Amino acid sequence: MRFFCLLISVLLLFTSCSKEEPVIADFEFVEKEKGLVLFTNKSSGAETYEWDFGNGQRSNEKNPSFQYDANKEYVVNLTAKGAGGQNTKPKSIKISSIPAPVMISFDYTEKDNGFVTFTNKSTGADSYEWNFGNGKLSTETNPTVQFDDNKEFSVKLTGKGAGGTASDTKTIKVSKVIEPSDLLIGSYSGSLNYTCCYLSTVNSRSAKLKVVKVDKNTVSAELIQYGTYLNGRYYSDIISDIFKFTSIKAESTSKFLINETNASLDGNNQRKCIGTIALDGRKLTIHFEADFYTHKYDLVLTKE
Repeated sequence: MRFFCLLISVLLLFTSCSKEEPVIADFEFVEKEKGLVLFTNKSSGAETYEWDFGNGQRSNEKNPSFQYDANKEYVVNLTAKGAGGQNTKPKSIKISSIPAPVMISFDYTEKDNGFVTFTNKSTGADSYEWNFGNGKLSTETNPTVQFDDNKEFSVKLTGKGAGGTASDTKTIKVSKVIEPSDLLIGSYSGSLNYTCCYLSTVNSRSAKLKVVKVDKNTVSAELIQYGTYLNGRYYSDIISDIFKFTSIKAESTSKFLINETNASLDGNNQRKCIGTIALDGRKLTIHFEADFYTHKYDLVLTKE
């Protein structure tokens, strides 16, 4: 009888063990932004879990999340363990949501008269800020800027994108800024048309002009006028005026701008002027307007 009871107990124990639920490992995953992956455990019959994310990192959480740092393919292994044993499930996942790092670089080419064209070589950025080291700024991708001086400038480009912010700084040397002294010095002769707007009078007379001094942005010249003046009145003496334009800016190799400058006209009177100086070979044309009674001057001269 005892033997029979012992046999029944062994059979019951064997039957109980053979009915343990088998362990089956399985999981799903969802990739979010910037390499973040959410794992959902679909295993059965397990009590503990071990995750291998394919890059040397591990976790024992049931439903972990993991941040990858590179866009590439990884093999993720989930090992599930329980009373019914253990089971491992591998799956390949391809990460593609990590934004490219912002890499900033640029080249530049100097054109004539201080113009510099910048070529943006950056990657990973979707907005840009340029600081040209001369007080000028730009948010264009590939800007062109005119510098006023022949010297070195520190140019900084900053780029921003989903992958962060970065910058690059270069020292550029500007050497092609045109200065009026290169072209204007000399003696000229020709004609002067003078319009006095408050008298509606236009007078033409012969004239001579001598550019006596030119520096970076100032032109000083002596104008000698001959002949008829206002309303048919005549001067018995030669009229000599000193012109001094103090804000000359080269627009090209042959054209200069007189921009809101104080000029000495008609003797000692100081008047604000705006106009142009253009040189075509030996022909010099000067046009400007003075704000005193809105006088207009047009000089057409030939270099002697």
